[in-house]
Amino acid sequence: YIFEHRLVWEQAHGKTLPKGYIIHHLNGIRDDNRFENLLATSRKHHEKQTYIKTLQARIRQLEQLHLPL
Repeated sequence: YIFEHRLVWEQAHGKTLPKGYIIHHLNGIRDDNRFENLLATSRKHHEKQTYIKTLQARIRQLEQLHLPL
């Protein structure tokens, strides 16, 4: 068994996904497996970027409420 997004990425790039890498859906929609929506990234980099985006979203929420940080 192989995940569809991984299969699509591997077929589009003609190689297997490098060890330690995962597939990230650029638009955040996990069932949108078009090859142009898929990015191979290291797990460490992905986790860091996800954490940063979470913090940025929270900052935007607070700014909309006009609350002091």
